[in-house]
Amino acid sequence: MEGRLKHKVCIITGGASGLGKASAFTFAEEGADIILADVNIEKAEAVKQKIEKLGRRCLVQKTDVTSRVSVLELAAAGMEYFGKIDVILNCAGIARCENQWGGSNWRPMEELTEDDWDKIIEINLKGTFLVNQQIGIEMIKQNYGSIINVSSLSGVIAHKDILGHGAYSASKAGVIGLTRVLAVEWASYNIRVNSVSPGYMDTGMVTRTSSIDGLFEKKIDMTPMKRFGDPSEFARTALFLASEDSSYMTGQNIILDGGYSSW
Repeated sequence: MEGRLKHKVCIITGGASGLGKASAFTFAEEGADIILADVNIEKAEAVKQKIEKLGRRCLVQKTDVTSRVSVLELAAAGMEYFGKIDVILNCAGIARCENQWGGSNWRPMEELTEDDWDKIIEINLKGTFLVNQQIGIEMIKQNYGSIINVSSLSGVIAHKDILGHGAYSASKAGVIGLTRVLAVEWASYNIRVNSVSPGYMDTGMVTRTSSIDGLFEKKIDMTPMKRFGDPSEFARTALFLASEDSSYMTGQNIILDGGYSSW
């Protein structure tokens, strides 16, 4: 039985860890060749070695998604190495600025600094836009593509009793809006654009934030399935959107949250 992504080339931003890493393995297992775009080359190279053991080709490209020049270099490297790009999975993103881990830094909107707002919007929203735009130009030329943007449950709802999601929520809501606009504008080029809004997934980023002030227990209690999602569950959802299994789906946002938003 052939894999659902056989002969496909997939760019995964933030592919060195978390949801991107899990998706890279799933996509490779389904026959895809992978382009890992990440700022952490050491981690990306370790993922590359495992992908190559699956018999797939893998290119690692150091990429700052907030830089148009860096994203242009990613597009050029991918096209030179593989000759095409069929799928984009945008996993690069942050929930808090790197200097903001800690309970005292879960700030309500009236205390949020402009610098932190700018940094989160720049990576999560501007970065997604730049990758969509510059890689999308190559997809337009080839008249084919599937783009999966990663939003968040926080882009869909305001979290009850959990402060500090302001900039993150705004950035991820923007990703959903961007997804819908691109889906409409690029449908004539045979490019599908969808997004996934994961709830609390068992990744390093979520683990770090959930260790603050008893948030782990609070998040579990507010999730009907009473557990965090596994990155492999996200990867299989992304696989559905990347493959022809979703050939008539575009402009949609899939909420993957264990029922959190259903209360």
